[in-house]
Amino acid sequence: MKVRVFVLNSWDDATRLDLRICELLEVYKLKGTFFAVNNWVDKRISKNELKQISDSHEIGAHTLSHANLTHFPAEKAKSEVVESKRLLEEIIGKPVTSFAYPYGCYDEIHVKMVREAKYLCARTTKPFYTSPTKNPYELNVTVWAYPPSLRDIRGMVRLFNLSPKLVTDPLRIKKWNEIGKQIFDRVLETGGFFHVFGHAWQVDKIGGWRLLEDLLAYVAFRKNVTYVTLSDYARICYYS
Repeated sequence: MKVRVFVLNSWDDATRLDLRICELLEVYKLKGTFFAVNNWVDKRISKNELKQISDSHEIGAHTLSHANLTHFPAEKAKSEVVESKRLLEEIIGKPVTSFAYPYGCYDEIHVKMVREAKYLCARTTKPFYTSPTKNPYELNVTVWAYPPSLRDIRGMVRLFNLSPKLVTDPLRIKKWNEIGKQIFDRVLETGGFFHVFGHAWQVDKIGGWRLLEDLLAYVAFRKNVTYVTLSDYARICYYS
């Protein structure tokens, strides 16, 4: 029985360095979703650069101010969610249908806000998932383009379940590109999604461009793999 495999990648904060991510995605024919913070447009990235990204990839909303929604009163949080979508649509001239919770922080009320704002999906920052959730407004990720945190106990349990080799070779845990390749091999066998997540500025800070390209090259050009944006994935898996 043939399994179904999806490959996604999403990038938070949308700075000029995201153009370098786009260059890599073009080389390997991958589709990306870039989550923009409205108040950073024309500071960390220009409107024209954002439009340039939207020509080939998806632009998603990341609130007006990169707000931790759980720290805001309900009406203020709602404004961050709703106005982010509206203003980004004015910039790129096309619908914005995906959302990412800043810092991965949200409560059930924020899930409801995102749904009522007519987004198709929303993404968390919870790593080491390969199986879909029931709710398209709580999509998880598989591997961060950054060394994983050992303090994330639940994440570590999921990681060791996906990559048992790490039990015998724990020093590999900081090699996120190698972790990603191991997990991707498993997804090819079992089906599900493989979702790379990160921040271009963070990849640059740790000198991780070579590792990122290594991982993207590994997952690219595979037969029987569907390469999608977040909204495409949601349409296929939740709305078709």
